[in-house]
Amino acid sequence: MKRSGERPTAVLCPDHRVALAFVGVMRENGLGCPEDMSVTGFGRGAPEGTDPSIGITTVDHMAGRQVAEMLRLLSKQMTGDATHPEHVRVPVELMVRGSTGPAPAK
Repeated sequence: MKRSGERPTAVLCPDHRVALAFVGVMRENGLGCPEDMSVTGFGRGAPEGTDPSIGITTVDHMAGRQVAEMLRLLSKQMTGDATHPEHVRVPVELMVRGSTGPAPAK
C-alpha cells in the first residue's frame, strides 16, 4: 500500500481480526482510516484485547439466528413435517462505526 497511486476507497474484510490488522497496515504505511480508505468487517463485535479506539463498521450476519433456522428446517425434514421447500431470509444489520466515511476526493 502506498500513500499515492490508485487504490480502493473501501475494503470489506471477512472478520474483525482481519479488519483490525488491515487498519494496522494502513497506519504503518501512512494511511488514515477512514480518511484514505474505509474498512468494514463481518461479525457481532470486536475480538477481546483489541484497540478500542478503532471502531470497525460491521455487518452482523446474525449467525445465531441462521443456525437456529437451519436446525428448525433440519428438524422438519427429519420428522417428515416438511411438505414443501421453505425459503428463509435472515436479516443482517449494518453497525456503522468510525472505520467508514465518504470516499476520498480524487
